[in-house]
Amino acid sequence: MSSSGRTIKVDWFGDSIGMGFEMMTGPETPETHKSDPIKIGLEAALGKNPLDLRRCCLPARTINLDDPSLPHFSTDPEAFNCAKAIDSCFAERLPNYAVLQLGTNDLRKYHGQTVEQVGDAMAEMIDSVKDVCMPIVVAPPLMNFRKKLKSNFLEPYYGNCENSPSLLSKLYKALARQKEVGFYDATRLGNPGAGDGVHLDWDQSCDLGYWIGREIMRIDAKGHQEQF
Repeated sequence: MSSSGRTIKVDWFGDSIGMGFEMMTGPETPETHKSDPIKIGLEAALGKNPLDLRRCCLPARTINLDDPSLPHFSTDPEAFNCAKAIDSCFAERLPNYAVLQLGTNDLRKYHGQTVEQVGDAMAEMIDSVKDVCMPIVVAPPLMNFRKKLKSNFLEPYYGNCENSPSLLSKLYKALARQKEVGFYDATRLGNPGAGDGVHLDWDQSCDLGYWIGREIMRIDAKGHQEQF
């Protein structure tokens, strides 16, 4: 059982969505939104249990694919490959939970991955992480390029993938049940609100953190025993 006041260590392995509002803040952003919505949501869900959050996120990060096409984020193609980075992160510290918020960028057209291949990659990552701590698998949020956007610069990367998050959510949920790990379906957050067809707005990011925090508390209360 979870004891009130116990610090919960969470490592968040994700992409720019897991970075919350960091990439979206600008002069027009309200001051109240120039904060960390994911952390705010997590802390609200964890209640009296202090949060020790370490972000292991990178824009365009994938589950297990290198990416040489984004030198403005990193000149090392392997940096985008979470499977190659995760062991060194765990060598630095052992968390209680690892949030696996990955899969969106594996769907980029130039990677040539099917939804099933992305699911297989996540299955391997779950098995690896389970040797260290309890994974929380996060199905990617929806994509929507049909509504009027502030920017459509991401559509060429994902334009044929709008149905893929819904398919991945089914795969990820089945994986989480099979492997008895945590799960949150981020398609429940609705169409992405940041204005580019992919990223979440501040409120959605806060909700993402909150519902993942609720899943952590549900599992913590059951001592990691009960399947969801």
